[in-house]
Amino acid sequence: VSVAFFVFAALAVKKGWLSTAGQKWSLAVICGGAMGNLLDRVLRGYVVDMIELEFMQFPVFNFADCCICCGMLALLLFVFTEKRHDPQK
Repeated sequence: VSVAFFVFAALAVKKGWLSTAGQKWSLAVICGGAMGNLLDRVLRGYVVDMIELEFMQFPVFNFADCCICCGMLALLLFVFTEKRHDPQK
């Protein structure tokens, strides 16, 4: 799945589907998190989870997971809130 995502991300950048710097930075953060998890899977055979919130019932996670989730949230916000520049106007 990670490799398929990297192919999609490269295609999105090459085709210009992401038009603003915020969208591109969000994609970069997502790719960084995906690369971290992929490296764990290749080198260890599993993803190392290291952050556990003891004060609440929440799954154990790692920094790469945070990057993927926060990057995706930021990308969605940028895509749906940034105004498109119309060269006709």
